[in-house]
Amino acid sequence: MTEISSRMKRDVKHLILMRHAEADWGLNDFDRPLTKRGHQQAAQAGAWLAERGYIPEQIMSSAALRTRQTTTWVSDALGEKGPTAHLDEGLYEVGASRIIARINGVSENVRSVLVVSHLPGIQDAAIQLTHPDSDQNAAMEMFYGFPRRPWQCLRCLGSGRFWMGRMRTLLRLKVSSPRFRAWWLGSVRALGLKLLSGRGK
Repeated sequence: MTEISSRMKRDVKHLILMRHAEADWGLNDFDRPLTKRGHQQAAQAGAWLAERGYIPEQIMSSAALRTRQTTTWVSDALGEKGPTAHLDEGLYEVGASRIIARINGVSENVRSVLVVSHLPGIQDAAIQLTHPDSDQNAAMEMFYGFPRRPWQCLRCLGSGRFWMGRMRTLLRLKVSSPRFRAWWLGSVRALGLKLLSGRGK
């Protein structure tokens, strides 16, 4: 068992934010498929996650074709341990606050979540969730390209108190809101993954 696999069984939760792989042009935006290279990128991403023990318990994907295809290839690489993806039209053409709100609705019993969506929302969500103790080089990559190098990790470790405060700020929720029973009450380690150089959003 890898070191990362062991950590995922502890109290730290894992949030994996992934932009779709390289997509083609020519159709209406929602129906744009992955390129041949995009299929390869998505399979590589799934293999990268599996090799390092990042097996999400829940996958949330935009319902657009390019994100569905990305999720399919990632799930294939994860194998039997990977969950069935939930397709969410609310993750298409939305900003960071909507993405974060979707994550906030995940059951508190889920320890790891993969979100597959689009620019600029997925990048902005990663930026807004950056913890002060995050790796600074990874954080700068996130600000300027989500990120430019493949498989760049933005490691965000924070206490439940930090995430509670962050969610109050981002979602303008009161502490007593029942939505705060959800996902942010433990420490969270976040990964921002861009599948090499995609086209468009």
